[in-house]
Amino acid sequence: MVIEEEEDHPQPTVIDKPVEFASASPIVRATPSPTRYTPREKDSIFWCIYFAINGPHDAHNSTNLMMNEKKTMSDFFNKNPTVLKNINHRITLAKINEIKCDLMTKPFMTGVESFIPCAVYYKRPIFVFFEEIDSYFLFRDKTYVSDDENDNESILIYANGGRYSLETCKTKTSEFLRNKMASCFFLHDCEKVMSGISAYRVEELKHYYNIVFKRRPDDEDPRFTKTEYHEKILLKCYAVVKNIINLNKS
Repeated sequence: MVIEEEEDHPQPTVIDKPVEFASASPIVRATPSPTRYTPREKDSIFWCIYFAINGPHDAHNSTNLMMNEKKTMSDFFNKNPTVLKNINHRITLAKINEIKCDLMTKPFMTGVESFIPCAVYYKRPIFVFFEEIDSYFLFRDKTYVSDDENDNESILIYANGGRYSLETCKTKTSEFLRNKMASCFFLHDCEKVMSGISAYRVEELKHYYNIVFKRRPDDEDPRFTKTEYHEKILLKCYAVVKNIINLNKS
């Protein structure tokens, strides 16, 4: 384990040694960044968000701290039962009730839908970037308005190989969102990562296919049909996202 200081972010950053996980696709290992925080605790979703909001914790009992914070969130949503509808994802009443229930009944936050209550409660946009497929979700309260044109309130979470990690440097977060996201594939919704096939042109699907499968410019054109491109992109994205969900339950 290495602890380093970043001038732009004075809190210490903890970097874990990479651990090999079973994966639905080959794991793409990025070069470890000294500003990337990977929680040692099992609930990597909660601790990434907690660090982003509060900085590193020094609690003797991290489980108690986590449960107290989740109870505070749960109480807030119980007193404001419709506020979760403000999320920029399609969400049903049944899903709202499930999210509120999970906060107090599940030991860990599991699955990308766990970012929904975090984005609404903390009023911070959360970008979850899947490094294996160069694709991302955005979780944002629709009432959120940034006063800063650089939007330094955004939280950047990396997902790779079954774990989540946090970019702790605001400057790097801003640069990443400004320069990298335009060349990535946007995952539309927790329940439906892509629109229906009729929403895309063939050339668009070719472009997204090359992004998701990390194809090089000189790779041979696979010459799939429109339906095949759409299906392959959809299955690849679901496989990677589902893999993250399953491994965070362990």
